[in-house]
Amino acid sequence: MVRGSTGSKKKMKKVNALSSRLSEVLLNGRWIANTNIKEQIESVTWEQAIQKVGSLNTIAALTYHINYYLGGIINVFKGGDLEIRDKYSFDLPPIRSEENWRALVASYLANANTFIDCVGKIEESKLSEPFVDEKRVGYNTCNLELMSTQLMPDLKFYHDQGGIIEGVEGMKEAMKANICADPKNKVLREAVPGTFKIYLLKNGDETYGAVASGDHFFSNSYDGAPWHKNSTAKFTSLWLLKDGKWQMQTIFSFAHKDME
Repeated sequence: MVRGSTGSKKKMKKVNALSSRLSEVLLNGRWIANTNIKEQIESVTWEQAIQKVGSLNTIAALTYHINYYLGGIINVFKGGDLEIRDKYSFDLPPIRSEENWRALVASYLANANTFIDCVGKIEESKLSEPFVDEKRVGYNTCNLELMSTQLMPDLKFYHDQGGIIEGVEGMKEAMKANICADPKNKVLREAVPGTFKIYLLKNGDETYGAVASGDHFFSNSYDGAPWHKNSTAKFTSLWLLKDGKWQMQTIFSFAHKDME
């Protein structure tokens, strides 16, 4: 009994530490630059919040940006889909008064508290699992617009059976003609547990990209039938980080084989 109790306490430490650190950054700590986001945004007026300095984002734009992602992640915690999109994350409505600014601050504070509370309730075993159901995003739902946001314009996709696909539009057309051609036929791609690896690419101390590789299963479900695993393949993809955004530039999909 003593061992079990001690082990349980140790397991909780990681989640507690994570939520505590987030609280320090978002609301009430001194971990970064001896301040936190709440303290900073509460201390400025609406005129200061919208003041532009060179090419930098305004305080209001950054507050909206962070709050946008907090709201999107909270929606997943509550059982919803991951509906947020990078291209909308700076779509700040006009701030024309102190009332407008304080409403944004209040929304941020409410979301920050909710987010921290949600993180603090995560089961330890869930920390190493995908946060979003793989069945509900991008490729797996034929959401081609969402998928295209993850691809660089000069994308090259090399397939060991389907040849070479170039560009985002080429990728979308190939998807429409193949796995997304029949609305009744659903295709699911899932990483084989234990095979997914990420290797960061750096120039000195600066990260500019990453190589992701692993194996994945392909499953089909026709007209609502149960999912059936039918093939496997290997993948390697090159991701590049540009202007704070990760996108794939090169993809290799190979060693496809049917499952017995």
